[in-house]
Amino acid sequence: MAPVLANEIYTAEETKSLLKISRSTFLRLIKKGALHARKVGGQYRILGEEIIRLVKPNWHQYKKF
Repeated sequence: MAPVLANEIYTAEETKSLLKISRSTFLRLIKKGALHARKVGGQYRILGEEIIRLVKPNWHQYKKF
C-alpha cells in the first residue's frame, strides 16, 4: 500500500480503506470531530494530513516545513 501523502486529497472510500474502518466508524469519527472532512458535491473529501494526524497525533511536531 502506498504511503499517505499529507497534501493529497482522499475520498471517503480511500480513507476507510487506509484506516481499515467501516462506514459507520468513518461517519462517527467525522461527527465527533476526530477526523476533519469537507463535503464536495455531496461526497466527503479528506486531506491526507488529517488521516496522518488521526493515527499519529504528534505528527505535526515532526513535520518538515
